[in-house]
Amino acid sequence: MGIDNAAAKMLLLLRNEPGINLGQSVMLGRQHNYLGPLLRRRIQTEFGLSKKSLPLDSKYADEFLSLLGINNPHILDVSDYEGATVLHDLNTPIPPALTGKYSTVIDIGASEHVYNISQALQNLKDLCKLNGYVLIISPANNWLGHGFYQFSPELFFRSFDTPSGFKIRNLFLIKLKPSGDIWYELNDPKSMGRRGTIITKRPCYVAVIATKVSSSTGQSQPQQSDYESAWAEQSISKLGSLYLNMPWVMRRLIELTIIPAKNRLKNKMKPVRFQWVEGRLVTKKR
Repeated sequence: MGIDNAAAKMLLLLRNEPGINLGQSVMLGRQHNYLGPLLRRRIQTEFGLSKKSLPLDSKYADEFLSLLGINNPHILDVSDYEGATVLHDLNTPIPPALTGKYSTVIDIGASEHVYNISQALQNLKDLCKLNGYVLIISPANNWLGHGFYQFSPELFFRSFDTPSGFKIRNLFLIKLKPSGDIWYELNDPKSMGRRGTIITKRPCYVAVIATKVSSSTGQSQPQQSDYESAWAEQSISKLGSLYLNMPWVMRRLIELTIIPAKNRLKNKMKPVRFQWVEGRLVTKKR
């Protein structure tokens, strides 16, 4: 687990949220420092710091976190080998003493390593205070073997929607490239009325900022939105019926050619641009 350029930018965006209190934060695992030299120098410049006063090149990212106001956060982990202050296995429910304790819950590269992912996400919600925030950065495409899971954006859209007591503030797909990461802000498949299938050649993160708007965050088992719509309609379109009655070879040909092309057109995304304004990183208006 560590704070690279993408994670640093997400934390800088989180800092802009209304009513944010980063002084009461819990972080899943202690974060190593993977800030790139260009972003490190830019942060020092924007915050009016010299390299000597805040080098930002230590093994752990404590200096960077302190710069944002995250001073001495509680570190939650299953082991204390990296100095965790709260020991707990996220495969199991958190104890009552931790429920609603933190104004900010930060998961940078932790949940994918927890086998019971449903319980892990529930724990993140339960740790968070009312009107607090949850930040998650997890692997999406092309991270096979990194952890137990690679995540689809809809997992987070459904896990942090209104029935669960949360509201998504931002959900990004971050495509990692040596020349510079490319960010895309994603729409909820439920609001689009279809799946948001995305195929990439490069490794990607899915990154989420959500705020807790209600105390009703009980255990829930959401369904994928397009299936819910299909079950509600309980009917198949004429085009869908025609497709299902085609010979297997023709269906397979359509799956390999027409459907991917259609998805690319439907899910074409415009990159998100950033700018610094008075020492804060913000997204540019289109």
